[in-house]
Amino acid sequence: VELDATFYKAYDYLIKSELVLGLCNEAKEHVEQLKALKPDHKKVLKYGTNAFTCIKNMESANYYFNEKKDYPTADRMVKKALTIASENSSLISMRMTLNLHFKRYQEVLGDSRSILQHNKQDLNAIYARASAYYYLGEYDTCNNMCKQGLRLDPEHKLLKTRYRAVKKIAKTLTKAELANEQGQYADAISYYTTLQGLDSSHQLLQEKCLLALADIYLATEEADKAMNVCTKLIALNRS
Repeated sequence: VELDATFYKAYDYLIKSELVLGLCNEAKEHVEQLKALKPDHKKVLKYGTNAFTCIKNMESANYYFNEKKDYPTADRMVKKALTIASENSSLISMRMTLNLHFKRYQEVLGDSRSILQHNKQDLNAIYARASAYYYLGEYDTCNNMCKQGLRLDPEHKLLKTRYRAVKKIAKTLTKAELANEQGQYADAISYYTTLQGLDSSHQLLQEKCLLALADIYLATEEADKAMNVCTKLIALNRS
């Protein structure tokens, strides 16, 4: 269109690309140019509606996510905005953060992969990916992601906190499993109890500890303790 402003077919590809990328205002401007150039173009109305909807949805997503911090509403608005602006990096980053907030860890991995394919140094994506692996119990991978991020920014507070936590959990878990395998049940119970206190929000870790403790109490023929642990595990799953 810069070479030939009358080449109306070029506007088709330009407007479609701008909408997908979330360049809503640019798309709106080019819709107006296309309308002036070819008023009877069969897609002018559709493009105009999509551009207006794109602007509205992007504004709503930003408002609820960045200003209001209303994550349930932001979650809906971001998904709605992505139905048109499916490749907008800002929206994908918001969705990644919301997926982490709502514990949709597999979705976090997908979003962070998409972001890092375009920018390998995106620290938000690295942190989100590390956190997803952490809560999925993949501690070695989490550890590697934290190291990758800290090489880029050694003072990144969230990554430093995650790195320290995963190192401590992995080390204590190794000790607990080794003690359990060797029949050193008192030590194993102590390690698993310590693990439970390291991160109460880590559901997979809590479940792993409770299952291990139940097995230990069954092995030591302490049925009441085993029953108590199993009751806690059932309550945790129900929650």
